[in-house]
Amino acid sequence: MTIQIKKGLTVDVLEHVKPNKDCELCDTYDSGYTCIACEGDQVKEKYPNAYTNDEGIWEVREEIKI
Repeated sequence: MTIQIKKGLTVDVLEHVKPNKDCELCDTYDSGYTCIACEGDQVKEKYPNAYTNDEGIWEVREEIKI
């Protein structure tokens, strides 16, 4: 999933997300599935301004400093 965070700049917010070996819902052996809770924790850690929109797609708010 690639999203636009600034004009002309995009980032894949899920590129760094990995299954958590300590989580019972993540699958670190077969599919590499990361549960939604672990995905959210990892995305928010790297992109604190990230949120999911009404369609469940991650977006990153651009901070405007005044």
